[in-house]
Amino acid sequence: MIANDPVLTSFAHAFDMNLMGSVIAKAWPSLSPFKSCRIERFRYRPGNRAVFLYELETDSAKEWVTGALFSDHKRDKVRKQQSPNNAFDAALNMTFERFPSDRKLPSLGLLLANRQELLSRLFAAGVIASCANVTVTDVRPMRYRPGLAAVMRIDLNTGNGGTRTIYAKTYASADVADIHRIFRETRHGERHQLARAVGCLPSDRIIFWEAAKGTPLPEFLKTGAVDISQIGSGLAAIAEFHHQPMNANFKRVSSAKTVAVESKAHASFIASMLPKLGPTLDHLCEVLPVPFSDDVSTPVHGDMKPEHVFLSGDAATLIDVEGIELSDPVLDLGNLMARFDQLSRIPGYSPDACRQSFEMVMATMGDASDTKRAAAYALGKLKTATYAVRHQELGWAAAAEKIVDECTKLALA
Repeated sequence: MIANDPVLTSFAHAFDMNLMGSVIAKAWPSLSPFKSCRIERFRYRPGNRAVFLYELETDSAKEWVTGALFSDHKRDKVRKQQSPNNAFDAALNMTFERFPSDRKLPSLGLLLANRQELLSRLFAAGVIASCANVTVTDVRPMRYRPGLAAVMRIDLNTGNGGTRTIYAKTYASADVADIHRIFRETRHGERHQLARAVGCLPSDRIIFWEAAKGTPLPEFLKTGAVDISQIGSGLAAIAEFHHQPMNANFKRVSSAKTVAVESKAHASFIASMLPKLGPTLDHLCEVLPVPFSDDVSTPVHGDMKPEHVFLSGDAATLIDVEGIELSDPVLDLGNLMARFDQLSRIPGYSPDACRQSFEMVMATMGDASDTKRAAAYALGKLKTATYAVRHQELGWAAAAEKIVDECTKLALA
């Protein structure tokens, strides 16, 4: 049972899929009937705001609708900024936006507009040398975080039978020119490379990335397709990345502060939905940063997970690299361990291959202390608890409680 929020008085109702489905169908009759309505993700600040991304499955495609609850003073301001094509439900005090409409990501419209206009934007960004003989064959949304960022896949026909795929990422707030410069200057290793930034539109906050070559690492963990040697090559490439001298001006950060900030953010979100875990999570936030210091300063991905590693032979390409900073690589490895553990429980993945991958990551932690390894792994697992809650996975409450209990045992061992 979802507890209501005394300020966001319709918070509990936002989890009622029958109610939300009917409200959305009333606002956009063209979407109805749809097969299902589910929460794809949400974020929540008690007493302040809650933003829900609803995914609707229709006969022809999937549609996204964002529903948002705000405190009274904030809601009126947001309504004034909304497009006339969006909706407001007075009974719920809830605003709705249908993708690609997003008041904080106005560039989404540019990417999904007239394809000839998109070509001219690609030319202006330096992605293509000329618009002649180039056509856009498909534009497809891949990932969307309402009000924060979106990723679109763009397929091109380059003439004479040639094709090319690029990804456009648009941000609500980011210095895309600086991100683009850093990744154009970054040195690559013999076994690894970072996703290649091929152009940007600073005023529109869009960066264009070349599609990574190869196969996502999790594919080699699937039952019937296990390839441990390929996974080993990927982990060796990650180790090379962690020891690669950088010739770009990446930010150096305190690993202890990173752990403190991240653990508090995840703990606060989980506790907002499962208040009884609050005291346990508060204690975790106190102990997790303790083993870390500022004596390590090497490249760290920041969101390292198997899905962000593409393998081709002995080489690997790392994607979603905008968060790279100089810190402690054990943080990346803790994320990987937690994700391998999570995949081992998902049907279709080989538990034995996931376990072997977990152990290979452990072996790359070098001389890190046992307490630091445990803390990094616990933080990685805490993120998987957040994922279960944020995406409302089946049995999310029990799963989050179990993970928090495992994190506590790790941190206090």
